[in-house]
Amino acid sequence: MHGKEPVKLEEVLGSWQALLVELVFLFSIALLDIFTPPAYHAVIIGIVLALLVVSLISLRLYVGRYKQRESEAMIDQVVDRLSEHLVEILVDAWQKKWPAESENVIKRLEENSDVKEVWVLTPDFRADLGCKKETVVENVCCNGKHYNYIYPEKFHKEFDELVGACDSHSKAREGSLRGYCLQGRRITPVGLTICSPAKHGEAKAYLYFPGAPEDSRVLEIPKDPPKYLGDLVLTFGQLWGILSGVRHRPVGPKPLRA
Repeated sequence: MHGKEPVKLEEVLGSWQALLVELVFLFSIALLDIFTPPAYHAVIIGIVLALLVVSLISLRLYVGRYKQRESEAMIDQVVDRLSEHLVEILVDAWQKKWPAESENVIKRLEENSDVKEVWVLTPDFRADLGCKKETVVENVCCNGKHYNYIYPEKFHKEFDELVGACDSHSKAREGSLRGYCLQGRRITPVGLTICSPAKHGEAKAYLYFPGAPEDSRVLEIPKDPPKYLGDLVLTFGQLWGILSGVRHRPVGPKPLRA
């Protein structure tokens, strides 16, 4: 597993123990208030209120950390599941000798008028800042398409570069470019792109192999069996949904200038 371990029971009990100690201390202060002269009541009440605020803040911070770590564990599970889907597809592609294509197929797939969203899992932005950079910028700025990226943490500068290319484009901005980084996690060295249609059309997906020869870097995933494409769409969507709810470097929707 990647990232942090799930929250342990001992940690939960330890946190509740600390909270119990604070509550007992508050109760003790209240008892002291009963047996102290009235002149000191205001001071004691102030101390009690201050300790109560500290206790509530501590509890809220703990709950936040618990939810965060729970989300981290979920991210690990979904990333592993997505990697397993890709490995399964690659094994089948090798056994059945699926034909690899050149980078020219990227433009055909992503510039299709039916495509309104493009989901990208990239290990290094090599394609997105290389052969398909112009396609991405045109689609975002001129064709009103939305690109959603998931990428390793160390490549956030490359994502910022792609955002800058869209932001500096001379034409009107209609689409959006959003991204989340997987902090402290490694992903498969094979890039995944899913082209999602606006309404009822069929999604299409392809894998990108940056180290392969230029004429065989793209492997389009066939729609038969439908399980492959369905698994990828479902798992990527789950991962995006989890990341959008936690702190993983949200960079979007990018407020592209009109």
